[in-house]
Amino acid sequence: MTYLQDRNETLIVLLANTGLRVSELVALNWEYLDLNADPGELYLPSKIQKGHPISISLMKPADSFAGIGTASWNKSKALFPSRQSDRMTDRSIRNTVTRVAKEAGVCSYWIEGGRDKSHEMSPHTFRYSIVFQMIRRENKRLEDVMLRLRHANLQTTDEVYGHFRPR
Repeated sequence: MTYLQDRNETLIVLLANTGLRVSELVALNWEYLDLNADPGELYLPSKIQKGHPISISLMKPADSFAGIGTASWNKSKALFPSRQSDRMTDRSIRNTVTRVAKEAGVCSYWIEGGRDKSHEMSPHTFRYSIVFQMIRRENKRLEDVMLRLRHANLQTTDEVYGHFRPR
């Protein structure tokens, strides 16, 4: 795999497994990653995410993160740099997710069933996917979703994701 393929795969797996917001992903630095922990851990200081600092267990193998840190031009402290600057922008991450999803033939699904070909995949789609998985497949409560997505209160979670609950 090339560096960019490694970086993009790691970026997408991290979004899919953690529910990070794009702004949080853009702000990640290598220093927030503990690859010696088993599983690896990602620390989100309060300056990056809303609320209190937290740690998130990583499902992605540590060697994939090591792979994206070895590019000869990558001297950035950012976990996801671009070739043009020290870190990817919100827009570049959105464009990467959309492009990779199109190349892979991935699209979102309606909660009632069926593919939603009218909407492009976006980083936020992963947050919805995590909630759908938690509520519909794992029978988790909205309180669990609130904690996973790091919402400030349950009302926000209910307003945005309450419709995912089975009726």
